[in-house]
Amino acid sequence: MSSSPTGWSSLRLSIPQGGRGVLASALIASCLLLPFLGSRHLLNPDEPRDAEVAREFADGGWSVVPRLNGEPYFSKPPLFFGSVGLLMKATGSQEEWVARAGAALHGVLAVAATAALGEILLGPGFGFLAGLLLLGTPYALLRFRTCTTDVGLTAWITVAILLLVLAERRGSMLLSLAGGASAGLAVWAKAHHGLLFPFLVVGIATALDRERRPGAAKRIGIGIFTGAVVAGMWVLVLRLSESSGGGADPARTFLLGNVEKRFGAEAHHQGGFFDYWHLLYRGLPWTLVAAAAVWVFYRGGKEERGRLRLPLVWVAGMVLALSLSPAKRDSYLLPVLPGLVLLAAGTVPARFMRWTAGAALLAGAATLAGEVLWVAPRSDAEWGGPVAAEFDRAAAGRPVVFFRMGEGDIGQFCFPLRRTIPVAWDEEDLRRVSDGKPVVIVVEKGVPEASTREDPDKGRRRRLSPDLLARWTLLGEHTASETWRWYGWDGR
Repeated sequence: MSSSPTGWSSLRLSIPQGGRGVLASALIASCLLLPFLGSRHLLNPDEPRDAEVAREFADGGWSVVPRLNGEPYFSKPPLFFGSVGLLMKATGSQEEWVARAGAALHGVLAVAATAALGEILLGPGFGFLAGLLLLGTPYALLRFRTCTTDVGLTAWITVAILLLVLAERRGSMLLSLAGGASAGLAVWAKAHHGLLFPFLVVGIATALDRERRPGAAKRIGIGIFTGAVVAGMWVLVLRLSESSGGGADPARTFLLGNVEKRFGAEAHHQGGFFDYWHLLYRGLPWTLVAAAAVWVFYRGGKEERGRLRLPLVWVAGMVLALSLSPAKRDSYLLPVLPGLVLLAAGTVPARFMRWTAGAALLAGAATLAGEVLWVAPRSDAEWGGPVAAEFDRAAAGRPVVFFRMGEGDIGQFCFPLRRTIPVAWDEEDLRRVSDGKPVVIVVEKGVPEASTREDPDKGRRRRLSPDLLARWTLLGEHTASETWRWYGWDGR
């Protein structure tokens, strides 16, 4: 597993190094992430919901606190949504490809930051290789082409780790401040762990480095403080925000709402401890190469350990931290993958770098071709547009109202229709929206039977009187799903 300067020098004509390697990886990332973004419809429920929040920003529907269908959306911060909304404004388009382009540009940033880390940690040329390995991981490439907040989280976490590593290499307090600010922006992109992960990785790796520069603890402490201040600004915004119509506490919704979905009896999508075997196939084809790096780290000398220490801590530390939650253990692996490919790249012998880079480029191109030629033609079944079109046909010119829909489900119809569709949470809302006129009411299967159940998030009851339900006329059901039904009501 030689990584000697002699091995590197033989690659000068074939493997871009240093800044050229970072730029080359970013250019290739642009070529793989930005084309054909409109070939596949938005995938329910996350993509249409996140795209709709961004569209409402582009239309001037919110400034700092995101809104979904005109209602405050406190579960997620505004950074990712706002960046996608700004892109919609800049292009003058609200098509699906624009929503995905906002995510793809974050993906380019993540690839470039990974390449820069590879140059610093592994040596000349290995950064370019690491960037290509990330693009050659099908799961990563497809997720970078998906409009979700996970892409923004991954990009800013990777940038934060890059800046914190540079701060330790150069003993720079300014870079520590920049790294902390980037970690704070990772919180603004998605959630709390945007602040945790960068300092978890860099902190442990620095503590294990016996040759660390003096003042490392102080620099990391300053970075943590800066990140906490930046993240705290979002909490302050929530504290100053008016509560949503049902009296919910915005700060609590953000700080504790998502936590409650991950821990305790209410946690959903639960799995066993260390239920992260999904990393084995989601990191393919480079998982086995990365596994070999663990052996190299264990058996290698001081130089190999120094090169592989941070990537190994990255993968092991994040997987352990994510495993503390009993819910959704297989869902948030995207921030782990830059560390995985750095681990894999550091194990590739110098003489095989060109072959490995070529294989990664082919894997990325094949993944893109598979999405465009195979996945895209089959995406209609997952799209809210055809469903919404069925609703409109059934409505025959009458207004469409959604009743008792969850936030994710609302978005899948609103974004394709390019309009805000009224949402009724109870009979009072329904009568107000209809204003005595005939409407078509779209509901989830089983809603009438559960119409008296209390909704703790909204602080109100979604109650419907029996005489009202008796006047609803079933107009149809979505042919491809058992979930959606729509009813006609004369408004009386």
